[in-house]
Amino acid sequence: MATEGDAGAVCDILRRSITQCCVDDHRYDSGVLERWLRNKTTDTVESWLIWPAHYPIVATVQDEVVGVGMLARPGRIVLLHVDPIRRQTGIGSALLRTLESKARKSGVSMLRVTSTLSARRFYESHGYSLVTATSAPYGAALAMAKRLGADLRARASACGCNGAAREA
Repeated sequence: MATEGDAGAVCDILRRSITQCCVDDHRYDSGVLERWLRNKTTDTVESWLIWPAHYPIVATVQDEVVGVGMLARPGRIVLLHVDPIRRQTGIGSALLRTLESKARKSGVSMLRVTSTLSARRFYESHGYSLVTATSAPYGAALAMAKRLGADLRARASACGCNGAAREA
């Protein structure tokens, strides 16, 4: 779980991820970026991390925060960002699997996310489907969802293989 002490690092990752990785969404439009980044302050992020209805997590490498994910009740992913220099290393996928597992254990059968255009392929590659196009303060957005089945690790341990799995 993330703590309020992670707020500064999380805020930095959010701002850099949005600025550097979401170009398909903001297209370097300063007005769009300003609206999108307006609430990405350390104080605001800290309030998100301690909000009781949120489940915030961070990924760390050698004690450095390199990614953040957050669930909000009921069954909605509200944040999933990775340090831009650590993209395509499996950190985002690991964060997503952790959020999905938490949602499943909390009884959520359908997990939802409002995705950026930039993240659409990421979510689709993890089984999310487009529900509808929508809008967000940064422009176009995509409402996506995934039906959650039983935890695969629970099924694996039932077969006696101790839940060991490898990513292809």
